[in-house]
Amino acid sequence: MKKIIAFLFLSFLFQSFTFCQITEELESTKDSLKVEKPEEEKIFKVVDDLPRFPGCEGQGKSKKELKECSDNEMLKFIYSNLKYPEKARAEKTEGRVIAQFTVFRDGSVGNVKILRDIGNGCGEEVERLILLMNDMPQKWIPGRSRGKPFTPVDFTLPVSFKLQG
Repeated sequence: MKKIIAFLFLSFLFQSFTFCQITEELESTKDSLKVEKPEEEKIFKVVDDLPRFPGCEGQGKSKKELKECSDNEMLKFIYSNLKYPEKARAEKTEGRVIAQFTVFRDGSVGNVKILRDIGNGCGEEVERLILLMNDMPQKWIPGRSRGKPFTPVDFTLPVSFKLQG
């Protein structure tokens, strides 16, 4: 178990979150009308302040310290809630699942997409783990963009599965 936790921790630390360009407004050429998504529905990928996992607020920390603390709190959550799927354990499935999800204005998470799955229930376990974040007493701290608070942001999370020796 210690090897699994250590591998997950190292994997998480060395992974960088992927952030792409801000989603573009939808345009429709039909009938020469321009249709735009309402501002509150835009999901950003590049933001001024990234969303943060809860647990570090009100401690007088700098942005960098808040990010480190938030990352550690998320790792604790993952370690305490991740269940290695039985089928994956039986078939000795190892690897990294990459998931993307949206952190909404209210701090809830959703729109979970498994971008890379190693099979045998590992992708489903990561999806379960992400959606479990909605049951936490504190929600995520939403991101900010263009000076506007509480912007919905896509977040990418790699989760590594490694069996002990």
